[in-house]
Amino acid sequence: MTHSMQAAGNRGAYDYRLEAVDVPAARSREVVAQTAARGICASDMKYGSGAAMFWGDADQPADLKGPVIPTTAATDTRPTVTS
Repeated sequence: MTHSMQAAGNRGAYDYRLEAVDVPAARSREVVAQTAARGICASDMKYGSGAAMFWGDADQPADLKGPVIPTTAATDTRPTVTS
């Protein structure tokens, strides 16, 4: 059975969306944690506002390709650890 979760995904400059996505599976030496709350940080705001350092411009290539789900500033509730 596939489980889904709500995520604030960034698909490009000025394009944040709340959407249902599949819960990722932890690979070796990774952790998947259920979160109770999520905040945004300065980097998230730069993604969303179209900062050239991420999305590129006439002077520099893009360093980021959407969609991305920012993972900072989360409050974990139940971590699942793999070995």
